[in-house]
Amino acid sequence: MDAEFLRLAQEAVTALQLQAAGRTRWVEIAQLVVHGVAVVVIHIGLWQMKVAGKRRDREIDEMAEAFRKQGEAADRMLERQRQAFERQAEVLAPLLRRPSEAER
Repeated sequence: MDAEFLRLAQEAVTALQLQAAGRTRWVEIAQLVVHGVAVVVIHIGLWQMKVAGKRRDREIDEMAEAFRKQGEAADRMLERQRQAFERQAEVLAPLLRRPSEAER
């Protein structure tokens, strides 16, 4: 009887171990799936950061080009103003050097 009880207990323990081993496999598979999904999500996040960085770089380049063009336009305007002031000086200088009616 004790031998029979011991044999049944051993079979029960073996069955529980096999059953637990089967669940462990499913748990391990589920953990692998979760980790795989996490890796994919991280990869997608990094890809989105890369795309956003390229977009930001493009926007910065466009802003720099706009500022460069604006600076060139300002330079041209200042050059025209300088030329206009020089013409005014050429016209006014002889008039200012002439003696006035009161000085004569």
